[in-house]
Amino acid sequence: MEDTRLKALTDVTLVGAVVDLVLGILKIFLGVVENSQALVADGIHSISDLVTDGMVLVAVRQGNKIADEDHPYGHARIETITTVLLALALLLVSIGIVNNAVNILSEPGQEVTPGWVALLVVMLSGLSKEYIYHYTMKVAKLHQSPILEANAWHSRTDAISSVMVFVGIAGVMLGLPELDALAAIGVAVIIAKVAWDLGAPSVQELVDKGMDRTYLDDLEDTVGKTHGVKGLHALRTRRMGASVLVDVHIAVDAMITVSEGHQIAEQVRFGLTEQFPEISDVVVHVDAENDVFDDTLPNRGELLLLLEHCWKEYSPAQNILRTNLHYLNGSIKLEVWLPFTLASSPAAAREIADKLKRSAMEVVPQITEVRVLFAADES
Repeated sequence: MEDTRLKALTDVTLVGAVVDLVLGILKIFLGVVENSQALVADGIHSISDLVTDGMVLVAVRQGNKIADEDHPYGHARIETITTVLLALALLLVSIGIVNNAVNILSEPGQEVTPGWVALLVVMLSGLSKEYIYHYTMKVAKLHQSPILEANAWHSRTDAISSVMVFVGIAGVMLGLPELDALAAIGVAVIIAKVAWDLGAPSVQELVDKGMDRTYLDDLEDTVGKTHGVKGLHALRTRRMGASVLVDVHIAVDAMITVSEGHQIAEQVRFGLTEQFPEISDVVVHVDAENDVFDDTLPNRGELLLLLEHCWKEYSPAQNILRTNLHYLNGSIKLEVWLPFTLASSPAAAREIADKLKRSAMEVVPQITEVRVLFAADES
């Protein structure tokens, strides 16, 4: 899948680079021959696009590298950073166009009238770059590549620039040089808007802005419908290139086993990645329902030492098979498993249970419930 994406992004960028090179050389050559400064400038604009094409090629190759020890989430944000740089490049282009237009308006009569060949070259350039825009945008949408989308818009600015030059040359030939400057200012506004639309989301991604509320509602609905999930909180999302990363805490029945809790968490993860293909990573934290963390409660090691001490003189306690602890609502519920052979009668079983319960609750006040169970020796 990643190899296919990389090839598609590389191929479309290389096609655009070849077109930029051919058109750039042709426009500069004919601009000099036809004595058109506008055409020469447009040719330089096309040649400058080769730089951004190179940035895109480097970014998509680096961004598609698999995760490694230093980059456990992959390298997708290389594309994001490059998208920001391309947006800045578009903004600078718009500023340059406005500056040039202002100079033309303030100092009219600088342009030398070019010939019809220049108009034909500009028309060819505009049509070619518009085709590259649609071709690149199609691949960008298919593979959810913001950087390729940014480069597509960069191609369109070249096409719009060619239209601007066409209008300017035609206006000069008809004795209306003001058309060049006015068209340039309008185009600059459009380019600046495109730069903002591309750059703002990428900057938000770099600062880990979460997905919108509608998307979060859909995620919550999917998680909440998973069997065994009693509730959820701390749902967090962030983008990593074309992928979405999700963290969520789920509440489960406090008395189920760890393995069952893990199974529910895996069902949540699978459900999200199945329903939302763009999600590449899900971290699910399992919480006991109605659990309240209390740092004053003894941990397992401390508690077992206390119990061992208080039960050391009671012989049935020396045969404990397993001890389960449930930390719930600031207290501890204790389960103790003993060999079935010790329960010679119901009365004997009750006596053992009562003895263990009383001594445990006296030594550890946070223990609010003790259950003694008898089972076959697992050994």
